[in-house]
Amino acid sequence: MAPIPSFDFVATNQNLKLLESANYKRPLTQDERKTKNKIAEWSAKGELIKDMAMLVSKIVLIGVVVCICVFLITNPSASVDDKKWATTIIGTIIGYLIGKEQKP
Repeated sequence: MAPIPSFDFVATNQNLKLLESANYKRPLTQDERKTKNKIAEWSAKGELIKDMAMLVSKIVLIGVVVCICVFLITNPSASVDDKKWATTIIGTIIGYLIGKEQKP
């Protein structure tokens, strides 16, 4: 039967330097893990806030455009050309929203 290899060589200072130079990553301490998790958590929260801000700003912008178009369509003093482009814009927005929901 072959002898069991000894792993005592890892404990020597010279071999530790070799392991570090070979991109060996030591295990993280508990404090380092907590810090890394906190950073990841705050990064995820930041991304969520950014995404929500973008969503809200898009909804507000679309709402303003739709309100202007509805105002032009229902305004009796608006010209026929204004009513045409307002109707086109509302149709485009509705078509985009409906078409986007139907795509897989």
